[in-house]
Amino acid sequence: MLFKKFDEKTGILSVKARGNIDFWELLDLYKTIETNNEYPRKLKIIIDTLKSKFDFPVKYNEDISKAIMTVAKKYDIIKEAVVVDKYYETSVALMFDDKFVYDNLSFKIFTDMKAAQKWLNF
Repeated sequence: MLFKKFDEKTGILSVKARGNIDFWELLDLYKTIETNNEYPRKLKIIIDTLKSKFDFPVKYNEDISKAIMTVAKKYDIIKEAVVVDKYYETSVALMFDDKFVYDNLSFKIFTDMKAAQKWLNF
């Protein structure tokens, strides 16, 4: 399950994942971000998956990449940090990291929440 909270003071959309994250939940997250007109056009996102795991086949990675590409077109800049357990770091990196080559989207995977927050706030 994904829980979203936007902090207007920091400009960060925080997403906490708990349990298994299925393909449809992830698509819904990006659809929500795409259609939200209240988020700043320079959006920072942090997704905390420390107490969860991605639970869908690799074949869906392309669809997720397309959804993120659609979101990127709606914003001036998106900076997204995904925080994962050390155990899942490589699989998440393979799932997403090599797919994103957009001028206005920065994406990075972390195993430490503080490092992710520091990177988001450059």
